[in-house]
Amino acid sequence: MSRFKLLAKFIEIAQSTVGFEEKLQSIVHLLSREFGCDLCNIFLLDKHNESLMLKVSSDPSIISPNGLSIPVGEGVIGIPVLDRKPIAIDDIKNVDDPKLTVPIPLRDFSSFVTFPIGDNDFTYGVLSLVNKGPIRLGPKQEKLFIAISQELAGIIRNFRVYTEAKKHITELSALAEVAKSVSSTIELPEILKRIVSITARVIHARSSILKVVDGSTGKLRLGSQSGTVPHVCMKDISVAEFKKTNHIFQCEKAIKEGRVTSTISIPLRSKGKLQGLLCVYDKKLIDTPKSTHFDADDRALLLSMAGVISASLENALIFNQMERLAKELKTTQERLIESERMAAMGEIASALAHEIRNPLVAVGGFARRIDNLIKDDIKGDSSIKKYLKIIVGEVERLEKILRELLDFSVDEAVSYTECQMDTMMEEVLDILRRDFEKTNIRIVKEFSEVPSIYGDPRQIKYVFSNLILNAKQAMGDRGTLTLRTYKLMEDNIPIAVCEIGDTGGGISEEAIHNIFNPFFTTKVYGSGLGLSIAHKIITKHHGKIGVRNEPGVGATFIIKLPASPVK
Repeated sequence: MSRFKLLAKFIEIAQSTVGFEEKLQSIVHLLSREFGCDLCNIFLLDKHNESLMLKVSSDPSIISPNGLSIPVGEGVIGIPVLDRKPIAIDDIKNVDDPKLTVPIPLRDFSSFVTFPIGDNDFTYGVLSLVNKGPIRLGPKQEKLFIAISQELAGIIRNFRVYTEAKKHITELSALAEVAKSVSSTIELPEILKRIVSITARVIHARSSILKVVDGSTGKLRLGSQSGTVPHVCMKDISVAEFKKTNHIFQCEKAIKEGRVTSTISIPLRSKGKLQGLLCVYDKKLIDTPKSTHFDADDRALLLSMAGVISASLENALIFNQMERLAKELKTTQERLIESERMAAMGEIASALAHEIRNPLVAVGGFARRIDNLIKDDIKGDSSIKKYLKIIVGEVERLEKILRELLDFSVDEAVSYTECQMDTMMEEVLDILRRDFEKTNIRIVKEFSEVPSIYGDPRQIKYVFSNLILNAKQAMGDRGTLTLRTYKLMEDNIPIAVCEIGDTGGGISEEAIHNIFNPFFTTKVYGSGLGLSIAHKIITKHHGKIGVRNEPGVGATFIIKLPASPVK
């Protein structure tokens, strides 16, 4: 093939739409065939310009691409990069220069021609012809090879410009996608979920986690995850420890145990303050279950994303804090309004109770006195004694209501002392044992180890007694009363929990929202103050009382009390 036809064929390959490596492969096959060489190789400089890596070879069975690295300036392959001049050796055995060494995989060959691949500004690598026999290149062929080397430089330069532009486009697209995704919501859980999901997708990671700084504990705690993450990497880590190790310990342990291949950890900071830690694990290879290592480009992309993520995370944390404060303010306002309403009702109830109490005591006293004066042997209407008994019973019921009215109206102080929830429950059951003796109600106790609580045992036992008697009345003479205690953690505070459940059919939808309101009752006889007083007592103990209702099955009242003194 003539020089011009060869150059035309080369340009045809260079301008084709095939991929970069495929172009280089076609070029080395063309040159090897036209010049009758055993091998034609292209070596390219690495990112640090310190070594030449074999990129393509006309015969990969002799020397595998990416399997040979030659330092710049070393031997017949490395020297032309520094000198920017070609080297031609007919027989390496006749060369005395110790600098002109040959790489071990090429020592079966004798002739070498190496041209630097470069332009006026930069050298990208070398084009190497290798043969067992001599390689004859005249001045014209040498000029042709120089032209080919320059064209190769253009191909490589264009590919690198394209790759760099594509990387920037990918980075900008990733940033735009991250910004769009995380800026469309300020709900903290959703933000955390989106961050790990989109990060794993953009970086092509198999899994990712986001740890957020917990201000109350000074620890980085798991906020959200995507994919399967090694357990050791999900553990809490103190901010102080992180500053010393930069999360390296957990990552190294996971890699050592073979749980991950590679990982990147990026701290998320806003105004110099650490907010969280974003970690990715195991880069995915396309269309294969195998994993590969993350590279510098992945880290750079993750670092560029970190700024957008940090800003979104900061906004979400601020919003979350403001939302929490707003809820606390609303709760405080509601409690204040409720307190004022209850105080007003208490004053009315107290006045009413005192006005009724004296006449009622007189009625009850005279009724009992008449009952004592009447003898069984006195002739006359036997229904008199029956009516007196009804009067006495109704007076006692009214006296009970008055006592509850006074309990409701009086703002009794809490006498705090350390007490055990299960012990108080057992004492209440002992007192109420006679109420259950003639029934078929089964009592199930599921007491677990709970921490001590601080409160007024008398008041708390009143709450337990009221709820247990309510459960008995709801079930009648048959059912199951379940008493359960256990421990919870809420906002890093240990909470002792008590559940009192029945199988009495539950509470109607109409009544469920009013059960803690004063004077609301569904019973024929009842003041409607029992649950109101219970709610008042638990609230004063800095606790919570609620109900889990299952219509047609039963209701379970849940009491939560802090297991530490509340200042």
